[in-house]
Amino acid sequence: MGGLKTRNKRVGPGEACEDFSEVKGVSKKVVWKLKQERVTTKRFPPVQRLGHYLMWMRPLLLILGLTAAAAIEAHGSQRDNREFNPSLLHVDGNYEWTSWFNVDHPGGRGDYEQLEAIRFYYKSRVCTAPRALDARTTNWIPARETGEKVHADPTVGFWCLNAEQGSGRNCSNYAVRFLCPKGFASDSGDVDGTWGPWSDWSECPALCGQAGMQHRYRSCQSGAVPCIGSKVEDRECYVPECPKKAECSLKCEMGRVNADCDACMCEEHMVLGSVRGAGGLAAEGAVILLYTKLMTISDHNGHFRIPGLCPDGKTTLTVRLQGHAPKNVVVQHSTDRTSVLSVQLQRTEKLHISSNPESKIRREGQTAAFCCKVAGTPPPDIYQWYHNNTLLERESEGTLVLRNLQPDEAGEYYCRASGPSGAIKTKPATLRIIGSKDQSCNPVPEQNLIRLPYDCLQNRTNSLYYDVGKCPPRTCSGQLDSGISGENNEPLNAGEVKVFLDSTQVTMPEHLNNMKLWSLNPGTGLWEEEGSLQMEKKRRGKREERTFLIGNMEIRERRLFNLDVPENRRCYVKVRAFRSERFMPSEQVEGVVISLVNMEPTAGFSTNPRAWGRFDSVITGPNGACLPAFCDEQKSDAYTAFVMANLGGEELEAVPSSPKLNPNLIGVPQPLLGQLNYRRTDHDDNRLKKTAFSINVGKPRSNAAEEGNGPIYAFEGLKDCEEAPFSAAHFRFSRVEGDRYDYNTVPFNEDDPMSWTEDYLSWWPKPMEYRACYIKVKLNSPHELNVRSRNMGGTHPKTVGQLYGLRDTRSIRDMDQATISAVCVEFKCSGMLYDQERVDRTLVKVIPQGSCKREQVNTMLQEYLVNHLPLAVNNDTNEFTMLAPLDPLGHNYGIYTVTDQDPRTAKEIALGRCFDGTSDGTSRVMKSNEGVALTFTCGDREVTRQSVFQTVQNAQAGSGGLRGEVRQGRRKQRGSNISRNSRRRSTRDPAGRRKSYGN
Repeated sequence: MGGLKTRNKRVGPGEACEDFSEVKGVSKKVVWKLKQERVTTKRFPPVQRLGHYLMWMRPLLLILGLTAAAAIEAHGSQRDNREFNPSLLHVDGNYEWTSWFNVDHPGGRGDYEQLEAIRFYYKSRVCTAPRALDARTTNWIPARETGEKVHADPTVGFWCLNAEQGSGRNCSNYAVRFLCPKGFASDSGDVDGTWGPWSDWSECPALCGQAGMQHRYRSCQSGAVPCIGSKVEDRECYVPECPKKAECSLKCEMGRVNADCDACMCEEHMVLGSVRGAGGLAAEGAVILLYTKLMTISDHNGHFRIPGLCPDGKTTLTVRLQGHAPKNVVVQHSTDRTSVLSVQLQRTEKLHISSNPESKIRREGQTAAFCCKVAGTPPPDIYQWYHNNTLLERESEGTLVLRNLQPDEAGEYYCRASGPSGAIKTKPATLRIIGSKDQSCNPVPEQNLIRLPYDCLQNRTNSLYYDVGKCPPRTCSGQLDSGISGENNEPLNAGEVKVFLDSTQVTMPEHLNNMKLWSLNPGTGLWEEEGSLQMEKKRRGKREERTFLIGNMEIRERRLFNLDVPENRRCYVKVRAFRSERFMPSEQVEGVVISLVNMEPTAGFSTNPRAWGRFDSVITGPNGACLPAFCDEQKSDAYTAFVMANLGGEELEAVPSSPKLNPNLIGVPQPLLGQLNYRRTDHDDNRLKKTAFSINVGKPRSNAAEEGNGPIYAFEGLKDCEEAPFSAAHFRFSRVEGDRYDYNTVPFNEDDPMSWTEDYLSWWPKPMEYRACYIKVKLNSPHELNVRSRNMGGTHPKTVGQLYGLRDTRSIRDMDQATISAVCVEFKCSGMLYDQERVDRTLVKVIPQGSCKREQVNTMLQEYLVNHLPLAVNNDTNEFTMLAPLDPLGHNYGIYTVTDQDPRTAKEIALGRCFDGTSDGTSRVMKSNEGVALTFTCGDREVTRQSVFQTVQNAQAGSGGLRGEVRQGRRKQRGSNISRNSRRRSTRDPAGRRKSYGN
């Protein structure tokens, strides 16, 4: 070491520095301290003992404004050349430390905290020539204590190379700070402000056995004059060690205990399962749990598999699916290497009252019992009884027994049942308690006056009213029930029942084709339709299936075809489309395809899949469109529906519903708008798509005049709906410029890298390295369609089954082939997450909107996915599912990957290559046949301006009660007559066009 430098000479090793006042940059207080300690350069130890020396020097260095850790880390190469630069100790009071900076992560070659990069982002917070630097890890461990080989230079920065560390070890994630002159960013003419006193240290937030940081604060008390320095100060704090974890007490008959000590694992055993929802349909997205731990999620076929579970007859899995009751299944005892489970779920049914408690009259000292029955799927698991709105904590079952009654127990009683499907309370029952010697019945009837005819005047009372009397409403004590009684109302199970009708007994043959079979549900008290009575069976065509991208949901439904629905539950919804958001009558747009998707009705209303259709589409004319929907007059929210609009692949935007409903913009007045519960898809989250809205389809009531003017019309009001004036209520869509939609679960602004957040679900896992991935999809369709990529966690335990984000992009029609279009869809690349500990292969689903079928997958891409397990299940032909590749594949695979320091640059380069279909070129023109990964064929049925309801309704009006074949022939004949005589216009088809029915 060189020694200390004074004004006149350099003091060498072994020489005493008597005149400490001559040491450059040392204050008088420090000089006094040095004299007291009689420090000489003989006490300067070699580098090996420098840490011990600096701990001795720590109070002194704090006076100098330099900590011991800073002194070590300030000289970057001290681990290499074992030198120490003493000039770092020559710090006067005009320097201070900056805040901590961390601009790089230890991925790739290592961690680089370069001064040039830090000043690029924080130019005003770091000086151009720092005096020293300090480094620590993000876990607040000083660099000198990590045991890693690092490099540092205040003029260059700090860096750590993974190659220089031990075998199998990488650099930690470091943060640095610099020693800069005070007020370096301020003008020389500024005056420093005055700081107030420091606050107390905050509580230590660390968990047991861990280190944390305490903070204290101070405020500037000089008003308009700025203060120089930091407002916040930090220090490390520690918490005592955690108590040792208790030994696992679980004993396994088969296999071994897992790390969490909650299950037995057999590595060579596989559990295969199949989940079916209500109606026997495949249950996609069912969650399979082992106790509370997520094991897997069923695929689109309802299948799942779980490796490692033991078939010991004790392992219990819980299957949960939205809209269905959870079910527990046990892995039966077996010696085979594979166990197969089959799970049938029941649809969740809201709780409803089967039996209310009955009012009672009892004498003092007797016993009273109240019973309530609540049904639902799943059934309630908690019953609570209330007396005069006060909870009786002692009772929690469906029967309440009160013994040795006292007068203060009289009043109202009701029970509240709750469970996974909700909560409900019964009607109150009254308990009247009379004394043991009081009369329980009043022998004198109560007054009951009736009016007599005009010629029957009562002379005694000189009135036309006569008291005929009536019995009191109160029953005598003990007459309403006889205490507690058991009931056994098990339903009969007779299997399949066939009902035959003797047509000769029908006196009005014209009604024979319209007769239906209904049954009374004793549980709900509602009539439910069982089916139609048909004289002969007719083979019906296959219904079209379509995928709708509604908000951030994908809903796949079948086109409305079967009309075995009572007319009193058929309605029409009036919708208009406009060129802009001004919603002028002259700006209405014709040719827009409006689609209405009927959702599942609420509990208690028919869900027979043979009876209820799903969706239908209508094209707007000069006066909008009338869409068919299912409705109910008594309960407005019994049936709900989603409505969306599309014009040649362009999705139109619905009128917003938040932050406040605007009836003038929506087109429906209040209070009817509130009753219909209008909600655009982004009502609760403004980041979602705005291209659809949901409503309660409440049938207009005959006694409510304000409901007879739209936007919902009864089945018999079709003509009123079609000819409704513009002033009548209706729903609205408008055109917007846009052909893509991006949604990130963790928000990130690509123009502001500082908005990046450390989160497992971040779309970009590394803020200084952005990797863009695209897949090219070809569509055989005359229309431009939206294609979505749904990106979820695939293999990482922290993100499996969770959503990263969505990307919707509209296809571009080929310039030479009118029936072909293509689209480049972005998906989340696979790779390390932000913690740089484990790779996640993103589970990507490519879903085209409409009625599409997957025709071809790139051969090389398919071979790559097969050779790089695990392989995603891909049996659903209307979409494509894959675990995204880790390697940067090229155009031969139809996958395009580019990495850059700017996200927009990476996406622009990758998109240009995808358009061109090459790995090194670029193009702004879509080349539909080059470098394609997936090919879909989309063939939506032709949509007309008449829905299925309108078609049948018009046919019935023109054909009376004839058979279907005759009606169909007359429709063709009527269509040909219209084409020959264009002057005759039907009110239901003002354009006079020949109709084509796609159903």
